[in-house]
Amino acid sequence: MRPSHWGHARAMLSLVTSAIEDVAAPIEAIEASVQEIAVPALCTIEGRPLIRSKERCAADFPVKIFVRGSAGAIMGRSSDLGTGGMGFHAPIQLALDEEVHLHFTLPHSRTAFGIAGKVRDVNGYRYGVEFEGLTASEATELLRIVRLLGVKV
Repeated sequence: MRPSHWGHARAMLSLVTSAIEDVAAPIEAIEASVQEIAVPALCTIEGRPLIRSKERCAADFPVKIFVRGSAGAIMGRSSDLGTGGMGFHAPIQLALDEEVHLHFTLPHSRTAFGIAGKVRDVNGYRYGVEFEGLTASEATELLRIVRLLGVKV
């Protein structure tokens, strides 16, 4: 910066500092925990916080969906996959917390999965399911494939 601009830069810095001091409290004055500050800012679905505990990657493969009271499998298509759950599209009406059973084979894998899950997200005919009761070998294979696919969504 040229010497003639130093005065202008100091004036701008003074403006920015005073504006921040007028709006923000010193960190020592804040009596809320990080969780109390962050949680209200999260998206919610029907009043429930939308918190994903595991990363997801883009994935496209066929999924058979079994629902209690249904006569057979409904065919769907995955949209994303993580070690804790997956998203899929299917021509079926599912509700939040509804239990489903999913059958699929992952890309780049020979393992056939049959996993129970609970619906945690509903957006039209797109559903997000949290896996339940994964075996150690299923969890290991899911992690391997998620890392292999690697594109985060």
